[in-house]
Formats: sequence, C-alpha cells, structure tokens
Amino acid sequence: MITLLLALAPALAPQLPGDDPSGLAEGDLLVDRTLFVLNDDVLTGSKLQRRIDMLVRRFPDAPDAEIASAALQAEIRRMLAREGFRRMGLDEALVDRQVQFRIEDMQREDGSLARFEARMAADGYTLETMREAIREEFLYNAWLDIISGQAPSPTNGLRQLAEPTADEIRAAYEATPDRWKQAEVLEWVTLSYFDGGETAALKTARDLRAALARGETSLTEAREAASTATPGSGDPSGQQLRRELVEFLDAGAPGDVSAVHVIRGLGGQFSVLTERKEPREISFSEAQSLVRRDLMRERELQAELREMVRLLDSSFVWHTNDVGRFLAQLRAETTAQNAEEL
Repeated sequence: MITLLLALAPALAPQLPGDDPSGLAEGDLLVDRTLFVLNDDVLTGSKLQRRIDMLVRRFPDAPDAEIASAALQAEIRRMLAREGFRRMGLDEALVDRQVQFRIEDMQREDGSLARFEARMAADGYTLETMREAIREEFLYNAWLDIISGQAPSPTNGLRQLAEPTADEIRAAYEATPDRWKQAEVLEWVTLSYFDGGETAALKTARDLRAALARGETSLTEAREAASTATPGSGDPSGQQLRRELVEFLDAGAPGDVSAVHVIRGLGGQFSVLTERKEPREISFSEAQSLVRRDLMRERELQAELREMVRLLDSSFVWHTNDVGRFLAQLRAETTAQNAEEL
C-alpha cells in the first residue's frame, strides 16, 4: 500500500483517542484524520487512501509521488464539483437515478450478480463504494459540462466560452511546427496460411505468393484464401517485426511481395506493401479544426480552474499544510491565467 509522502504520510494513519491504543474501552471508535474541509464536506485520510489504492491498481508502475498527488487532486476537484452542483440548484435525485441505471447496466454486462460482485471485489470495491464512485463521477461531469458551456445551468442558462479567433488559431498552429511534420507512413498486410496441415498450407502460401508477384492473382483473392489477414501501418522499424520484414518494407514499393516466412507446425505467411506515404507537412487548412479543438479544451480547463477558486473563496475552508500547498498552487495558476488575459 502506498502512503502519501512527507507530512501526508502520517495523515493517513488513523489517530487514536489518547496516547495508548491499548487503553481503548470496548465500543470506542478510531478517529480518522481530517485533511480538508469544504463547508460541510470532509476529506479524511482513509478516503484519500482508498483513492490512492484505486490508482495503484490502475497504474502499478507510476511513481508514488505522482499517485499521491493525483489522488489528492481528484478528491479535491470532486468536492468542489459537489459544492458547485448544489449551488446551481441541480436535483441530486436525478443523479441517483442515473447511478442506479449504471449499476443495473454493469450487472447485465457481467451476466450475473455474482460475477458483478466478483469484478467489483477484484477492483477493490464494495457495492456501496462503487455506487459512491459512480455518483461522484456523474456529479463532477454534470458540473464540468455546465461551467465549460456544454450544458445549460437551471439558473443561468448556457455559458458561452469565447471562440478562438482566426489569429489565435493561426498563432497556435505556428507555435508548434514540429507537431505538423508527418513522417513517412507505410501500410502493408500480412497474409497467413495455416489450413490443411503444415505441408499443404505452406504450398498454398508459396503458390499464391508467386502468382501475386507475377500479377496472375489479385490481393483480394489472396486475402480471401488466407487463414488470417493482418494489416500494419506506420514506421516498421519502431514495431516488433521480424528483421527481414522490416528490411523488405523499408526498401519496397507499393505492390511488392515479401518472401514466404515458414511457421513451423502451421504453414507460411508473406506480406504485401500496399502504400507508401511520403513525409509531408500538415497544412494550416488541414490542422485548423484540430487546433481550434485544442484551444477550446484549454478554455474549458481554465473555466474549471477559475470556478474552483471562486468556490474556495466563497466557502468555509480548513486544511492541513500539505493540502494548503496544493490550493496555493491552484490559486497561483488562476492568477497567472487572469494576467495573461488582461
């Protein structure tokens, strides 16, 4: 189990009433450490640890510090989203119904309640914690859709985020020239022949390969006769391919057919180079819709950041020093964004 670094590490340990745990009377409760309070919403060490454990299962190779930081950010963002959701006057009962629908869908997907419960347990969930996680996700997404202009607010209608101007789109395109340089792209298909035993399948592969190279049959016919037809694309040198196949693709022209590769006990296979796209630069006219989308996404993230700071400034807030450092960084980023917009 990963614990938070520095001062957050002891914060995750339950605090006992009194100095000596052995002195607890029967029925006494362990007191969980409070890390962050937003009005009447509380983040405890045990809840943060559950988020950390979930992230560890999803990203087992991620560094401890990144996991801890991501868990803290996720919990605080969701607390602020819940507060924003309530202030907008949205009906939480609607969310509860959506959560129930999603739980029922998941049970149907798994085929039985037993399989659903087994999958939850493997992911570290009980039915109650799964329901809570889905509910938080619905609340967060609903709040985010409203503040980013994707859905209307019941009190203020639809927010309008400023559309990027033509000059902004052009400037963003020109600021990232390497992004628009497209390397050479190859496309090929590998045809495998395994039916009828190794000897017969290998003979079929060799006969079709020869006929295809002489132009006596088509790629469509060779594909239809194959046991499998596996497409490939991109830079072959960066993929896990046989050295002989990489050399063939690098030197070949569209329509070229590789030698037959023998697969012991099965048969044979060969590859056909179907297209070679030369390196090129993606033009502004081709890229501008993607640039616009990126700029709008940046505006949505900025709107979320500003709204979170606004909620913090208008709420009762208490936090530990480590959470305070994250909140200070949040405010600093918002201040920097506001300065850029002036």
